[in-house]
Amino acid sequence: MGALPSGRLPYSRSARATRGVGGESVPVLPFIDLLILLGWSSLAIGAVLKAVAITTVYRPSLLTLTPMDLVIVSAICFGFALTIAARTWVKLNEPRLIHVARRRVEAKARRLAREGDFEEASIDEREIDLPRIRPDEATAGHR
Repeated sequence: MGALPSGRLPYSRSARATRGVGGESVPVLPFIDLLILLGWSSLAIGAVLKAVAITTVYRPSLLTLTPMDLVIVSAICFGFALTIAARTWVKLNEPRLIHVARRRVEAKARRLAREGDFEEASIDEREIDLPRIRPDEATAGHR
């Protein structure tokens, strides 16, 4: 695999998934993986403790955590992992979404200017700050 004109090696597909716009790294991905691992581990341990509780008269606990407590811990871990992943996705795609929204507002202003409605053709900053983006516009040309 040859170097790019800039002298850097191209990223593999898996490495590109951890890179943001402009090539900056996204350090939260290992943390998301850790939360998912903790969630599944606590769920598995809780299932084992519950199986022991059902099959015997002994009521086991791990560091005073009952099986239900471990299910709650796993739900919290999965919730945090999902939240962090969603925030990371939004942050990585924000420049593209803003570009699509700005392009749509500018196209509307050009269309109104061609029709001769110059007062309405001025671009309102509120339209740019609060874009309504359809999913097909956000992904067009980026597949």
